[in-house]
Amino acid sequence: MKEEAENGPTIPLTNFCERVLTATGISLPTYKRICAKSGDYHDDMNHANFSKWVETQLIPNLPERSVLVVDNASYHNVKAEKSPTSGSRKDEIINWLTQHNVKHNPKVTKPELYKLIMDHKEQETTYHLDTLLEQHDHKVLRLPLIIRN
Repeated sequence: MKEEAENGPTIPLTNFCERVLTATGISLPTYKRICAKSGDYHDDMNHANFSKWVETQLIPNLPERSVLVVDNASYHNVKAEKSPTSGSRKDEIINWLTQHNVKHNPKVTKPELYKLIMDHKEQETTYHLDTLLEQHDHKVLRLPLIIRN
């Protein structure tokens, strides 16, 4: 079930894993070591391991100006900068406001300070993966969440 596209042969999405292995130059023995535990690399994957793999294996093997399609695995969606939450300590909130040059009165209540964060933090989330790939002129395309009935 191969068809010819304008820029070369396409591989069906059912063979996505093989497509990634081919595009990144990962050998079958390496893949088997990655998947040795349960046959699923997700067991040992976390942000640190994924970032290291992206920097050392993926980026050097990507063609120029590539687009990386990612799902919603947690290690794909680590924010480049985490802003404080409503549960953060007051001093963390004040530090964030100071670092972002937001005028504030440290004597007001924590909820009032947190409202300033909500008013001033970036409306669009920036992810670590996106930042890393953009430094090398690549883009990230995120798949939408799968909603099951």
